[in-house]
Amino acid sequence: MNKFVGFNVKKHVLSFLAVMCVVFFSSAAQAQIEGCDERVLEAHKAKGQAQVAYDVSVTEQIMVKPDSVLALTCFNRSAGVSAQRGGELFSGSFIGNTSFISLIGDMLQAFFAQFIDAEAFENPATAVLYATGATNLQDDPECTGIEDMWTRVKEKGVSGGVPLVTFQDLIDGIIPSGAGPRFIQNFNTANADNIFSNLQSAMTALEDLKPVVPSFAGANRLCDVLNAMGHSIPCP
Repeated sequence: MNKFVGFNVKKHVLSFLAVMCVVFFSSAAQAQIEGCDERVLEAHKAKGQAQVAYDVSVTEQIMVKPDSVLALTCFNRSAGVSAQRGGELFSGSFIGNTSFISLIGDMLQAFFAQFIDAEAFENPATAVLYATGATNLQDDPECTGIEDMWTRVKEKGVSGGVPLVTFQDLIDGIIPSGAGPRFIQNFNTANADNIFSNLQSAMTALEDLKPVVPSFAGANRLCDVLNAMGHSIPCP
């Protein structure tokens, strides 16, 4: 029994020592590995921010904000028809009620102001959906808003104004030719936020990390190549 207990103790001690050796040598080996230079990390982060800024510019140029359903369906006319013809079923039309007019008109003006980046604002034929007259009550069931919008989409075709940029363009904060108005607006905003200048600074900070490539001009033999790399080897 005592021999068995002694064997167990020795076995556990040896196992513990083995684990400690593995941990010690692993930690020592890990400590010898140099980490990434912080300037490289900052350059990667700055590059990522610049690329996101470019992607936002592209997306905003292609995919504009959806239009208001209230504008496309002429809500002011729907409300006017209800006020006029619905009111006549009871005590009479209330389309001239100033409180009702103010309620609907003010609501539509405030609501339409949130859609200044919508597609319809680019085309005079559909921009009338958001004009001042579109907030006034009208006893008129006629509405061609959706039809006009569909015509606008068909005539517009493929969206342009999305130029390709090089990495050097991002570093310099330069907008390539052919950029559309929304692309330019978003790109300039990113420029004002120093996104591209930060990338330029981060890349400049890496200049001393670039490897020096020796000149191999006239090195026609292996020993010439090695000597150009800094070795001292007599060439036969």
